[in-house]
Amino acid sequence: MAVQAAVLIESTGTAVALSSEAETAKAPGKPKNLGPATAASEAAARLKAKIQNRRIEVTDARSETSTTYVNADGTVTTEMYAGPIRFHGDDGEWHAVDLSLTLSKDGSIRAKGHPHGLTLAGKKAAPKGLKATGAANASEGVPLVTLDDRTGRQMQLGWYGSLPAPMIEGAGDTVARYKNVMPATDMLIESTRTGYEQFLELKDRSAVDANGQVSYSLQAKGLKAKAHEDGSITFTDSKGKAAGVLPSPVMWDAPVDKNSGEHTRTAKVGVKVAQDGDTITITLTPDAEFLADDKTQFPVTIDPSINVGASFDTFVQQGYTTDQSTATELKIGNNGSSQVARSFLSFPMKNISGKQISAAKLNLFEYHSWSCTAKGWDLYSTGAASTSARWTDQPSWGTKYATSTQTKGFSSSCNDGWVNVDATSLVQAWAANGNATNHLGLRASDESDPYGWKRFNSGNAASNTPYL
Repeated sequence: MAVQAAVLIESTGTAVALSSEAETAKAPGKPKNLGPATAASEAAARLKAKIQNRRIEVTDARSETSTTYVNADGTVTTEMYAGPIRFHGDDGEWHAVDLSLTLSKDGSIRAKGHPHGLTLAGKKAAPKGLKATGAANASEGVPLVTLDDRTGRQMQLGWYGSLPAPMIEGAGDTVARYKNVMPATDMLIESTRTGYEQFLELKDRSAVDANGQVSYSLQAKGLKAKAHEDGSITFTDSKGKAAGVLPSPVMWDAPVDKNSGEHTRTAKVGVKVAQDGDTITITLTPDAEFLADDKTQFPVTIDPSINVGASFDTFVQQGYTTDQSTATELKIGNNGSSQVARSFLSFPMKNISGKQISAAKLNLFEYHSWSCTAKGWDLYSTGAASTSARWTDQPSWGTKYATSTQTKGFSSSCNDGWVNVDATSLVQAWAANGNATNHLGLRASDESDPYGWKRFNSGNAASNTPYL
């Protein structure tokens, strides 16, 4: 290899010249710039990695949720993520996911790099014929949020009212706030990897009377909406294929438990759906008793979200009766209120079938824990979780493969950060079973001990998504 150029004949028959860094590496002084650490094919990457003595990414192996490298010693490392890390743009090229919002010249707001082209409205006048804000008494709402489901079909959420110029805020500039869209009520839209999350924030009690019901229009050509008993709405295409989901909305007031980080008082939100052709009307009814209760502390938040992504993770928790697959977090352990949570993740794994696995780790970004006390959490094989997963209807639990006590997310002694668990034996089993997708579960080793309570970013989060 120690020649001025190495030539690799790829499977396409193309000769690729690789400059020799073998001699450069031996030369004294400042190292030569080795150029990008990428190669198109695994064969080209293998040769380049050996010559340059560093790992090289195989660009032909890129997917929305995975990256593959050939290491200098000839082994291969693949990173598989629970949410999209890149997407194909209109130019046919891969682009990194960037959920931060930016203001366009026309006043609208766009996510810089959203897998589904998230676009939010700028300042808009109320739709013609509107008699009351938030009520479905106009022909259709003002376009508020637009998503592309990656098949060329758009889903457009409309608002029955005027829209002020939005303000961008939040960590990473991923939230747009529309102030006073209704009396004492702000509307917030948060960009997520698989869609968006929307919040109505009732700032004080004067907002209650104005929020008996709130309606949205949804333009979704060729999609059929179906409401379910738990308050969720699923969207399917003409072939019955799932195209999106709106989990059952929930609402909560201001108090948050210090130890668990959970909202201490929550309530359900009523949902009704009506469809006329491609126009779907979604009506939310906040819990009137919850809003009228003297114990309720404002602001009160109402949280519906829409997910059109293909990746999947979720959690189940005692007392939760709704789908959590669009949540930006995963949870495990006992939250101190006798509510136990468990989490489930799925990974496409067909590329490792039949391979020899020398090592594997599951990496999770932990942003909250009960304390810095190192408490065990366990990795299991499980059945496939779905949007119907609940505490009372969990996927099957299989073999426990590993335990970790790594803990972050409490204080300066254990700041927010990455934790991991050895997944080698689990992934070896996956490589042997030949499945296209495999599933795992996480739970606290002692589910009666609040000190094992942990919260992680999910695959929907703006950053630091789980990966193997």
